[in-house]
Amino acid sequence: MDKTSLVDDDIGVGRRFVAALEKAGLPVAAAMWFRQLSYDTWMLGIASPNVQAHGPLSVIRLTDAVRQTGFSDCINRDDLFFFNTSRQVLDDLASLPKTLTEGVREVWSFRVNHVDIDKAFFFHLALDRRATEVAPIPPGGKKGVLRKRVA
Repeated sequence: MDKTSLVDDDIGVGRRFVAALEKAGLPVAAAMWFRQLSYDTWMLGIASPNVQAHGPLSVIRLTDAVRQTGFSDCINRDDLFFFNTSRQVLDDLASLPKTLTEGVREVWSFRVNHVDIDKAFFFHLALDRRATEVAPIPPGGKKGVLRKRVA
């Protein structure tokens, strides 16, 4: 089901979800609810250095496992969008114009990872996060494999 409206509770759910992801071992550099220019649906964007270091499937497996621990009724798998954290992306995120309201940064019309974003509400920014040495193991999942990092 597409998420066509965003309410204050969604920000709180997003914060709790990010906290659960970090507790499970996923470093999260940024998190936001965003709407793309050509769509009327809201997506939960998660930027993690593990996307580039261990591959998006590793991150998807972990987030899906965490989503099943109490978030599946409020965050659909289709609501999630993952960003890498290349130097360009981090520079773009750090330079965005910001309006702070209760720890939320509202940003209009920008581009990140080749995604045109109409409006976003950032609720988590920790741009100094680094990738883990091995991919975190999803609860009940297989052990991660050490991979070489790509420059």
